[in-house]
Amino acid sequence: MLHILLTVLSVTGIILLVLLGITVFLILALLFVPVCYRGHLVKQGERIQAGAKVSWLFRLVYVRIRYENGKPSVKIYLFGIPVLKVKQYLNRKKEKKQAASAGKTSRKGPSVPPGGQPFQKGKQDFPKILLEPEQKVLKKESPVSAFFRKIREIPRKIRRTAEKIWFTIRRNCAKIREWYGFFTSLTFKRAWKTVKRRGTVILRHILPKKVRGYVRFGFSDPAATGQAIGAVGMFLPLIPEGLRVIPDFQEPCLEADVNLKGRIVLFVLLRHGLAIYRDKYVQRVIKNFSIRRHSNVREEQ
Repeated sequence: MLHILLTVLSVTGIILLVLLGITVFLILALLFVPVCYRGHLVKQGERIQAGAKVSWLFRLVYVRIRYENGKPSVKIYLFGIPVLKVKQYLNRKKEKKQAASAGKTSRKGPSVPPGGQPFQKGKQDFPKILLEPEQKVLKKESPVSAFFRKIREIPRKIRRTAEKIWFTIRRNCAKIREWYGFFTSLTFKRAWKTVKRRGTVILRHILPKKVRGYVRFGFSDPAATGQAIGAVGMFLPLIPEGLRVIPDFQEPCLEADVNLKGRIVLFVLLRHGLAIYRDKYVQRVIKNFSIRRHSNVREEQ
């Protein structure tokens, strides 16, 4: 008996250890295995073709999005199984069951009591009670007295309108001064510094690592093309090295053939996101915003 009990406990412990190991493996994989993505865009004349592919853990989860000839398509694979097709199959099966059950219920006629007619929902006879509306005799006001009454009300309406305008101006000016003092405070500046530093790291991590291709454009006026080149030159440090921008001074055109790829690690996003959220100055700013929002709601009520 004791031997059987020890065997059961050992088997249970092994199963729990295996489940714990699988759980730890999935958590570590979710945190440290990168999500890889690729995208492409082709624009030639009237033809536009775009697509994106997202995969995780050797395509254990795989998503493909395509747009071609004005028709988008999405495919999702989980363990190599097309999720959308399975969902469509289950929906069709459910619709067939509902149609079959509806056909069975339609074959049965309405319930008829013995010697009577079938019951009909919504049709019940109630005694109709006619109520005569009360007639009120209103004394008509003469046009002359109505005219003078409206003239007497003009100064009061002007005064009320001016009071409302003055009250709105004072309230808005007070809010502007309050928000200006908040945005120029030392707490907000330090919180913004943390958000900017950590947010830049997150943005650089999310942006594609490799970009290849070209963008060719031109306008009917060569001067407009030159101005566009000057505007593009202002953002030249932000343009990836593999992306070529080709101006065309001969004819108006817009063509593109761009391929990009990158990866995202969830651990990096969580690390810097939590660092932003746990910063004491950011917490103060969040608390201040919530207090101001509740005060504004009370004022509106």
